[in-house]
Amino acid sequence: MFSLFKSPHFFRKARKLIRKNPQLDPKLLHCFRLMKHDPFCASLRTHRVIARVDEKPAMSSRVTNDIRIIWRQDQEEAIILDLIDIGGHSGSSKVYR
Repeated sequence: MFSLFKSPHFFRKARKLIRKNPQLDPKLLHCFRLMKHDPFCASLRTHRVIARVDEKPAMSSRVTNDIRIIWRQDQEEAIILDLIDIGGHSGSSKVYR
């Protein structure tokens, strides 16, 4: 079982997305549940990316067709996932390259 650490940047962006799109909330909670058990679950379509926040390697997991969660596994604690960004898969809100 993994623990999820939500960075302040992630928390602000997620709250803003949910405020604009309330039906995203249950989908996000479902994604969190899946990530806690297995962040590489097939339905999350997790893959390596370069995060736009800091231009460093990270992982991307799918919430919806367009919304992605960008995260890294904590180096010291292998069971902690650092959620660093959330946003679109394409367009101006793209969170990775």
